[in-house]
Amino acid sequence: MKKTIAIFQKELKHFFYSPIAYIVIAAFTLIAGIFFYLYLSSFVEAAFMDMMRSQQFRTAPQKFNINLQLIRPYFWNLALISLFVLPLVTMRLYSEEKRAGTVELLYTTPLSVANIVIGKFFAGIVFYIVMLIPTFIFMALLFVYGNPELGPVLSGYLG
Repeated sequence: MKKTIAIFQKELKHFFYSPIAYIVIAAFTLIAGIFFYLYLSSFVEAAFMDMMRSQQFRTAPQKFNINLQLIRPYFWNLALISLFVLPLVTMRLYSEEKRAGTVELLYTTPLSVANIVIGKFFAGIVFYIVMLIPTFIFMALLFVYGNPELGPVLSGYLG
């Protein structure tokens, strides 16, 4: 277990010592923010147009569901973005060893392949969680100004 934790700590240090990690996090947050803005503005515009139409024709306005019209497509696109970003992150875990020439040293140490894989896997998971943390701001704003359900948001973040 100590060997796996050592690999995990080494990989996490390598992630956050390089500027590439921060660029990936910023790009992911920017793309997620653009999608959130587009879905939010579309939702607000549709609700406003329905309110205007209901006042004009003196009918009852429709009920808009923020969970179906904003949260679901947002998390769907977040998963789609992750499909492109996560392979880049995981490929970096091995290619960095190959580039630095330390892959031979890693294989000749008294570490099993399972220790190496599990340590690198958990480092990638922690990096992905850190990458998701800035998107919590969008959901916090949604909870402050809207009334979404907690279940779809939690299940969206848990995958």
